[in-house]
Amino acid sequence: MRECELIGAAESDGLKTMQSWRRGHAHLADSEEARLAGAGRALEQLPAVAAGFADGAVTPDQVAVAAPVVAVDNQQAAAAQG
Repeated sequence: MRECELIGAAESDGLKTMQSWRRGHAHLADSEEARLAGAGRALEQLPAVAAGFADGAVTPDQVAVAAPVVAVDNQQAAAAQG
């Protein structure tokens, strides 16, 4: 899903947003779509978590717990605190 987001799959399919693309292609509820998108972004920014996830040592639920760490507002707050 994250790869599709990075390559602009929604635009290629004539859709305006990745949210609508994921809903249409994966048939996910909005809450599940948001969780999946957040997990993809988190895995991209947390390579150790991504490696554990790829190896099966980290579960999808554990990725969801770690995902807020890389939210833009949390990153800005961390940077502001040094």
